[in-house]
Amino acid sequence: LVVKEVYSLSLKQKITPWRNLLGAALLLMLSLGLNVSGMTLFYVPVTESLQFSQAQFSLYFTLTTIVCAITTPFAGKIVAKFRESLRILLLICLLTNAVCLFLYSKCNNLYQFYCLSIIRGIAFALDSGIPSTLIANDWFEDRRTMALSLVFVGSTIGGVLFNSVSHYFIDTYGWRTAYSALGVIAVVVSVIIFLLITKTPSGMGLQPYRTKRAQKQAAVSMANDGFTFRQALKRPELWMICIAQLMINITSLAILQNVANSLVLEHGHTSGFATIAVNLIQVGCVVGMLGQGWILDRIG
Repeated sequence: LVVKEVYSLSLKQKITPWRNLLGAALLLMLSLGLNVSGMTLFYVPVTESLQFSQAQFSLYFTLTTIVCAITTPFAGKIVAKFRESLRILLLICLLTNAVCLFLYSKCNNLYQFYCLSIIRGIAFALDSGIPSTLIANDWFEDRRTMALSLVFVGSTIGGVLFNSVSHYFIDTYGWRTAYSALGVIAVVVSVIIFLLITKTPSGMGLQPYRTKRAQKQAAVSMANDGFTFRQALKRPELWMICIAQLMINITSLAILQNVANSLVLEHGHTSGFATIAVNLIQVGCVVGMLGQGWILDRIG
């Protein structure tokens, strides 16, 4: 009986870090892959159907981004406070996003789109980068950079999948059915994420993932690692990282949000061609993220 309990604990120790990593990757697949990349193909059919201008309709995504940016500083504290029950918080936010996606299919004027986008912006801040990064950091003490790369690969894979799904439903059934279908898919994936993500390692009586070499060095690496929030605010490195990330986000989001519209409206290509172009960008991101994780895990 004792041997069986030890074996079960060992198996649980091996599986749980990867289970959480898969949950974090699916989280970004849904939050970033669907809510960012998967929305690009709706601009043309919605504006043509409801007679909006491109500038008017694009504001609905801009509102989500602005509200998310305002909410994010508070989201970090909220996520940390509810860490042991994080999956419940994530389920609420993910389902909120899914309902908003479904309700987009019922919208007939701009203000309906705008109101739903504001709600999505709040939920998006709580169910995207912050919790997924926290989960990977909690469960991977060694190979952490590669773990984070695998998590963020989820967003690019989600971009490819949801772009293709959006294109199929828009071309076959129309944009309203496409929004409804994405909302239903988001509910299903949200439940899967809820089932995969667990409490922290300490909350489950387990240890984060370590290689044998890392286990020998654990006592050394645990000594006074990192900064407090107040200390970090005084470090120039933090502000350099923030500025660099801001520039990366502005350029990358600008490309992803506008390349499909540009190819269709300005260059006369079909929506199918635009979907392939966006998917190729996402595939390049997968290669870049995995390569970055592999390199940084080796050179630091």
